[in-house]
Amino acid sequence: MNIAIYTASSTFYQAIDEMLANASPSDKLSKRLQAIFAQASISRRDMLGAMIGAGMNIATAKSESFAVNELKQQYIDGYNNSSPNKLSTVPDKVANQAEYSQRIWVHGDVMTTRMKETLNKGLSRRMKKSDINKMTRSIPQSGDRIDDNLATPMNQMLSRIHTLTTNEAIRNSNGGKNRAYDEQNVQYVMWLTEEDDRVCDICEPLDRQKFAYGQAPIPVTDTHPRCRCQLVACDEDGNLLSGELDRVFKEQKKPT
Repeated sequence: MNIAIYTASSTFYQAIDEMLANASPSDKLSKRLQAIFAQASISRRDMLGAMIGAGMNIATAKSESFAVNELKQQYIDGYNNSSPNKLSTVPDKVANQAEYSQRIWVHGDVMTTRMKETLNKGLSRRMKKSDINKMTRSIPQSGDRIDDNLATPMNQMLSRIHTLTTNEAIRNSNGGKNRAYDEQNVQYVMWLTEEDDRVCDICEPLDRQKFAYGQAPIPVTDTHPRCRCQLVACDEDGNLLSGELDRVFKEQKKPT
């Protein structure tokens, strides 16, 4: 084997080990890394693409593992904050978060594909040092998009993953709260917004309206990302039930 290729391969595998940080990859990640290792042996260009693929797959796997635990905790907190009881177990659907996991991997794959396209576009022409610097320049997630830059497609996908995770956190928190309301036979809820300049046109006219439990309008999935509104248990006259007012104030103090 050519010494340069052997050295590059050794560096590649060492980088993968460092990214894994002694963690044991799941079966899904192991299969993906096996395919990436095979790709890396084809050529130097393929090795560069494989490095991106490996990095993004490992990052996605770590993000998934962390987020699934956080989403499960959101369900538990949503229940505990609205119930005199404490939740010890969660439904299998909440524990597994299968739909979320599938979607975060799709986002990760799209990110990887776009980064590889940017890389191959640059490698297809003779790049000067300034071109390489432009391609590898770090950009804050809130920064401007730059053509032919690897961070640009990554930041776009990270924003989508952040929105997805925020939406799922809200959904899980509401799921836990609804379970608590079901157990307490709640009859009415009130729609409460944050009452600030960020309240959208969908929620503003609903603020402080009372609904029979289970009859409040629900925005269509993916049409109302990162909604900060709450449905809070109240009585027939629209008075928040005992303990709910304190919880609302606590929720509103959280950073968004």
